[in-house]
Amino acid sequence: MKSTEQLKNEHEGIKIMLDVLEHIAEQVEKGKVSRLEDEDIRNTVTFFREFADKCHHTKEERELFPTLEKAGIQKEGGPIGVMLDEHEMGRNHIKAMLESLDDLAESEIAAGKFVDNAYAYVELLRQHIEKENDILFRMADLSLGSDMDNKLFQRFEEIEEKEMGEGIHEKYHEMIDKYREKFLK
Repeated sequence: MKSTEQLKNEHEGIKIMLDVLEHIAEQVEKGKVSRLEDEDIRNTVTFFREFADKCHHTKEERELFPTLEKAGIQKEGGPIGVMLDEHEMGRNHIKAMLESLDDLAESEIAAGKFVDNAYAYVELLRQHIEKENDILFRMADLSLGSDMDNKLFQRFEEIEEKEMGEGIHEKYHEMIDKYREKFLK
């Protein structure tokens, strides 16, 4: 499997969880927080902090992007810089959602903060994923030889093991399936 294929596969799981987050935000917006389990809301936001950011974005930021820069793809004012800026915007939305969780059911302000940041995050990441899949990853596939691609794939596996811990990546894939069934069927 190519390194970009692994990232695209992760994008598919992230997109499912974006649909889950959007559903949760709709319920919060309608004042139906009590019908949702607090743990599910917290787990969904944590998924984005841990899986999408800590695992997936770390693979891109620590390994893929520097490799692409060495291959001549521009960072500042180019596609890599845009992706990095969007990663940071996403982190800010995740932080705001997490900050609002404790008062979600009791406070309209907290609920509004959660909903606004959830919708903004969903929109940001959907567009971000499309840009990566359709533009940046194509550039990567054209720029990287098979040896470098194999090295990247191995480094991605090491990030999963060392950064996430053994079995954690798989746990999040199980969560994707569980939450798809629970919230999207």
